Amino acid sequence: MIDLYFSGELETQIMKYCKKLEAISEEYDVLIFMARKAICFYDALILNNMVKKPNHDVVITTSSRILSYDCEFLKGKKIALLDDIVLKGTTLNETIKFLLEKEINNFDIYYIASQSLENEKLKQIKSFLKEPILELESSEILILSNSITNYINASACSYNVDYPVFYLNSGEDFYVNYILKNN
Repeated sequence: MIDLYFSGELETQIMKYCKKLEAISEEYDVLIFMARKAICFYDALILNNMVKKPNHDVVITTSSRILSYDCEFLKGKKIALLDDIVLKGTTLNETIKFLLEKEINNFDIYYIASQSLENEKLKQIKSFLKEPILELESSEILILSNSITNYINASACSYNVDYPVFYLNSGEDFYVNYILKNN
């Protein structure tokens, strides 16, 4: 189904991103997606068997949620900050700043593409970037973003819904205890 929505270099990059997501979900304890579209894209990739669902205890959340709670549990965890497309870098920079202020510095950043515009925010992000990414012009970013949205919609994964704080593949009471502590 990927080839119906992405072509050429974009298809190649999406396939690389799928492989990287599988490796990340095995290597990291916490996956923090920067936006709803990014986590919906991840869910759509899982639904379409492009990425395997993690089979161990992995906390998965969005940045807007995680930044609202006590993040003590993140200390000592290996964290991946994930996004599909980075335009200005505002959300990533806010997340980086928040984590560093909380003395949480064991994180890496992954994303598919960024705008080929150089600004101070992107420079800071690139200092935490785990590997090179695709830099695109504005028109190419729009095409990629539209393709991701269409892929999500075709996968019956609406990104107009509010995602839970996180979900776990675990039988532990971690989720319940965490919610009780933060409400």
